[in-house]
Amino acid sequence: QPNQIQLQASITVDDGMNNFLKAYNLFKLYQLKITLFISVNKLAIKEYSEDLNTQVAYLTKKELTNLDKNVVDIQNHGYNHVKLTEIHNNGIINDELIKSKNNLEKLLNKEINTFCYPYGLYNNKIIQILKKNKYKGACTTVTGINKDNSAPYLIKRIPVASCDNEITMNDKDGTPHSLSSLKGKVVIVDFWASWCKPCRVENPFLVS
Repeated sequence: QPNQIQLQASITVDDGMNNFLKAYNLFKLYQLKITLFISVNKLAIKEYSEDLNTQVAYLTKKELTNLDKNVVDIQNHGYNHVKLTEIHNNGIINDELIKSKNNLEKLLNKEINTFCYPYGLYNNKIIQILKKNKYKGACTTVTGINKDNSAPYLIKRIPVASCDNEITMNDKDGTPHSLSSLKGKVVIVDFWASWCKPCRVENPFLVS
């Protein structure tokens, strides 16, 4: 259709903690393709996460290689998940960007061509190393939507974070439902706008 805006969305998951397997079963059930960013030297370890304030465990090599390749595209999140802009040792930087790439390619027998900056930290030196080593793009933690002319090594994303607060919204009949009351059920969330003509055409069919 003329003047119709087409949007594409990609789902990305960082770090590769083993609780990813819970979400993976849903992704596989509905054949939703995602990109999983892995720090290769974190595989199979357990450690305390200051960010999450709890003990976490990471996927094992066996769990990683058993993931359905038609659902999960595994890409690189560094070797040890360090703050790259604070590292001045070239050997460590090479481990994070190059050694990790080589190790993942050997483990998975596939090309690794996308990087995700740990903690969202990067600089021009890091970007140049990625380009030199045949990475095609890299994800940041900058919130936003990408366009056709967006910089491939500065890919923006929209975070989906956990929330401790209860969420309650009304259904099409005006009946309130809390998110916790829908646990274990399939929930459809439709994002649309009144100015979007295709959305307005689609909405009655979704409601019915």
